[in-house]
Amino acid sequence: MRAYLAWGVAAACFLLAALFVHPVREPPSALRLVCHGGRGVTSDQQIAACNILINDPTLPRRDLAQIYAQRSFAHSGKNENKEAIADISEAIRLMPNEEANWIWRGNLYDDMDRDDLAIKDYAHAIALAPDDERAINNRGFAYGRLGQTDRAIADYDAAIKLMPRVALYYVNRGEAWQGKHENEKAIADFDKAIELFPDYARAYRDRGDTYAALKKDGLAIDDFQKAVSLAPNDAAAWNNLGCALDRTDREDDAINAFTQAIKAEPRYATAYDNRGLLRARKGDIKDALADFQKATGLSPRSANMLRHRAEAYADLGRYDRAMEDFAALLQRNPKDYTSLNNRGNAYRKMGRLDLAIADYTRALTLIPNEPTILANRSDAYQRSGRNALALKDIDAAIAAEPTYLRYRRRGDTKDDMGDRQGAIADYSRALKLKPGDWISYYNRAVAYADEGDKTQALADYNAALEITRGEDRAQAYAGRAGYFFDDGDDDKALADCEAALKLDRKNADAWYWRGRVHMRRHEDALALADFDAAIRADPDLMDAYRRRGQVKLRQGDRKGGDADIAKSKSGA
Repeated sequence: MRAYLAWGVAAACFLLAALFVHPVREPPSALRLVCHGGRGVTSDQQIAACNILINDPTLPRRDLAQIYAQRSFAHSGKNENKEAIADISEAIRLMPNEEANWIWRGNLYDDMDRDDLAIKDYAHAIALAPDDERAINNRGFAYGRLGQTDRAIADYDAAIKLMPRVALYYVNRGEAWQGKHENEKAIADFDKAIELFPDYARAYRDRGDTYAALKKDGLAIDDFQKAVSLAPNDAAAWNNLGCALDRTDREDDAINAFTQAIKAEPRYATAYDNRGLLRARKGDIKDALADFQKATGLSPRSANMLRHRAEAYADLGRYDRAMEDFAALLQRNPKDYTSLNNRGNAYRKMGRLDLAIADYTRALTLIPNEPTILANRSDAYQRSGRNALALKDIDAAIAAEPTYLRYRRRGDTKDDMGDRQGAIADYSRALKLKPGDWISYYNRAVAYADEGDKTQALADYNAALEITRGEDRAQAYAGRAGYFFDDGDDDKALADCEAALKLDRKNADAWYWRGRVHMRRHEDALALADFDAAIRADPDLMDAYRRRGQVKLRQGDRKGGDADIAKSKSGA
């Protein structure tokens, strides 16, 4: 929506299509009607009529200037800005004291992002008509686009002083206050605009943006919803509504808002990207990738959108495509530490830990001590068995920015190093920051069990079960099944395995512990079937190979047993 006022054009009330059959025979008044445009007149018809009139040598200078101005409007309607500027420039040459023509050419320059030239033309108009608030407002808008916010505000002040009941001027000034982060002043201007024009959709959208900047998402959502009710095709309002809904954890509503933004503007790359991010967070990676592909197609120069597409490819295991995108990003900007970090994440998922560590290290040379990258490198070090380096990195990450996830990861590292008490302390710190983190309860339960504190271990498994659902709950049941097995309570262990498998048939730990119970009961056929299922669910569960090998040896299958035990020792 243009934030300035355009010079109005006189409109004809009617037009006969046969007007151009013999144009030279039409009276000048009829040609004038067509040249002026209006309902039923196409831009081509308007230009043709103006062409005839311009060639009339008897036209007075003022009339000829008006004809050039009208043809300029027609060219603008066809997005022929070069021709439009040429015509209005000729009109200015003929009648240099017509401020409306200076305003119109300023508007054309503004549309072409030539704000410097627009400002000069608006200044000419203001010199001719110092009280023409249209030119003052438009110059303010051009100043704002050039980042000269104080000059913009001064012009809006002057326009408002001349015409205090024009809502547009308050909205423009409010947006300038937004640019200076003076949000309370911005809200006051948007309030005034809404008072003057209660159905002003743009004012509601802008006020919503300001409330969002103040982290008042409830008020922001109210304003965005009002904006889209007044202007259902305002794609920006729908998009901003989606962002606010996302921040209030209303993910499904947010996705719907982004979808509405796309319906309103099918080429709105940001809305596709935002919807893709939400879909990825919900685990719908395939649809997220489709959104990122659309976004990058519409905005191929956006590094963020290309990065999001690369991450989606990696999440889907399409590492070749992910690496192509990361390579393109790093070719554009070799110092793009975010892409280096994210490529490191992809390498980590692939199990190529040395390459992941190399990318993280390179990123850290560009942005030293960045906590997220330190935490990621720590995880890669831990997975590769270099726990001392992992501990050093995660310590630095926590010192820079403590989060529950980093405390949990440090707990995992300490547990791997045999420091059970240190691990328990870190899991407790994680839970203090995020009481609903079931994984910290689960991991602390394991550490307590290893320390021999059965009471605390069972309490943590129970706490994990209370706050989980679906596959997470299945894992909590499987973990408690292991606890009951170690405690010698086979019946409770079996019950928890059954509960886990009812929720998730692919839970390897549930199959494994059920196999252990059957193995201890010498129910070898059942044990073998369960270990087979555990290995299918997780081919890297080495102890399942070892236990299966032991059952096979007990049954006299030396070849099969030896092979499984060798597999468990090799880890490959």
